Amino acid sequence: MRKDIKAYNFLVVEDNLSDFVLIEEYLSEYILDAGIAHAASFEAAKQKLTSNKSFDLIFLDLSLPDHAGEDLIKDTLQLSEGIPIVVLTGFSDLDFSIRSLALGVSDYLLKDELNSAFLYKSLIYAIERNRYRRTPRFPTKV
Repeated sequence: MRKDIKAYNFLVVEDNLSDFVLIEEYLSEYILDAGIAHAASFEAAKQKLTSNKSFDLIFLDLSLPDHAGEDLIKDTLQLSEGIPIVVLTGFSDLDFSIRSLALGVSDYLLKDELNSAFLYKSLIYAIERNRYRRTPRFPTKV
């Protein structure tokens, strides 16, 4: 399998160490140079986002020891300043997933359905969609 050679920087906000390790493994299957920062709580994520704005994407678990659910999404979106967010959760409520997307997350993935190809596809789509939205499409008149 050919690996993506672009250098990426990810923030994985996940309190379950086993899930974090699995995400790391999935990313390494498709990406040669994946810089992965880990935050096990919202406060840790807040510190990392305050000190480092160079993340390409944030993977966000919805159930952290110090924050959860819709409020967690809203607060992370506010801190992320345009960095795409992919939710990784075990919470399979369809209405909540639609609300999450309406709030501004790039994708909502169920951990039980996750594999390396699916995760890679989601992150590439999110990053490219974000890049496209930020790129001016019409030249300015002089």
